[in-house]
Amino acid sequence: MVSWPRIVGICGAGMMGSGIGARLVEGGLRVLTVTRSGRHENLDELGIEDVGSVDRLVAEADVILSVMGSVDAPAFAGQVADALVRGRRADLVFAECNLLDPGVSRDIDAQLSALGVRVVDAGICGAPPRPGHAPTVFTSGAHVDALEFLRDHGFDVWQVGGEIGAATTLKVLSAAGWQGSVALMSSVLVAAHRHGLSEWLLRDLEQHQAALFSWFAPALLDATGKARRWAPDMEVVARLLASSGASSAHHEAAAELYRALGRVDIDAGDEPYDVVVALDRILADQAAAERGSSR
Repeated sequence: MVSWPRIVGICGAGMMGSGIGARLVEGGLRVLTVTRSGRHENLDELGIEDVGSVDRLVAEADVILSVMGSVDAPAFAGQVADALVRGRRADLVFAECNLLDPGVSRDIDAQLSALGVRVVDAGICGAPPRPGHAPTVFTSGAHVDALEFLRDHGFDVWQVGGEIGAATTLKVLSAAGWQGSVALMSSVLVAAHRHGLSEWLLRDLEQHQAALFSWFAPALLDATGKARRWAPDMEVVARLLASSGASSAHHEAAAELYRALGRVDIDAGDEPYDVVVALDRILADQAAAERGSSR
């Protein structure tokens, strides 16, 4: 095992961040975080320390992994910069691991590099760590070697380019395929439901396209808990596709679909059909409200 780093900061500590933190704790590292009040009560049992402030996180960590929603990530990088101005230190590594516009990743790099930080552009793809599994980490930029220690903890690390923004771009394109496909199938099933055929279509998928069904059924159920976060992700995807000369229409629509899906509450035992029915009702109510407001 490498002797560096000894202390890793992870912010935020949602399912992915806390899973990564727990894996690093198991590997003998000290893991710090800063949480919002009342969240993530299980951190103590995972061995992750809430240090209470970004200033202390910056002062103590060798490496900071920013693992949070795309909306919050730029502000957190700004908080790290402010903490460095108040208490400048050398040799901090900051890995920007979120789904962002590549230009935003470059702005974060410029902001923190000016304060002496070694910035790594990164993207985390795959499910959170669990026994026998760890997600893949894409890295790019001049300091990619600073995240090679993750290999010692079971992570697959891909150095995908020398420029800041390459790893972010790959992360965005991965989401375009994965999250975009869940949105596409959800839209297809809503259309089928409006024709009274959603149960038949699900049956057809299960019987004749078993691989697609076995992927989509749990993905749709899982997406209900992530849809509020995925909506702005799809806006990031749409902008990247548009800037690349590709069509952005589907992912712009996917952002709206995920805003609706985020309002679906599911219970234990619910099936994809139950989600489709609830999603259809929410979309229909939204459409009726929009028609009413335009009169």
